[in-house]
Amino acid sequence: MISLEEYKNYLISSYRYETDNTEEKRKERSIILESLYSNEELERIINDTYDFINDMLNSETIEFGYYKEILDNKKIEYIFLNSIGDAFADIIYYDKNNRRISKYIMHYIFGKYLDIVVRYVDVEKYDKDDYIVIERINYLYIQNFSNNLKDVKDNLFVKSFKKMI
Repeated sequence: MISLEEYKNYLISSYRYETDNTEEKRKERSIILESLYSNEELERIINDTYDFINDMLNSETIEFGYYKEILDNKKIEYIFLNSIGDAFADIIYYDKNNRRISKYIMHYIFGKYLDIVVRYVDVEKYDKDDYIVIERINYLYIQNFSNNLKDVKDNLFVKSFKKMI
């Protein structure tokens, strides 16, 4: 499991352009991170992501190489720490259970080739006055998992559970 310090170090060290690859810029990003996110909020992101991963690994579709989850249509958060070019340190997706899912942590666990995209479906419905209303439903669609899903599951959740006993 990624630690709070590892996650914070990633967020602070994340940059797109070399101009942001200085100790001064990392210190600036650290101050911004501390002003925007408490340690408790960052720990919640970590814990929510691992909770989501546990559910995902126990889903029926994972055996077919993909996972699909309904998102809270209004909540996708970008962790931006003032890097040049609007480079986001991380993207946080909110699922229907209001869990915060970190794109970075997902890549940390499953590798850089994991594909995480938001897809949508437009559904026609009738409102109370019998007018057709189109509702957009956003999905978090994940595919290109590494071939070691059982190892990931065992390492993250079975060994952690055994330590608790």
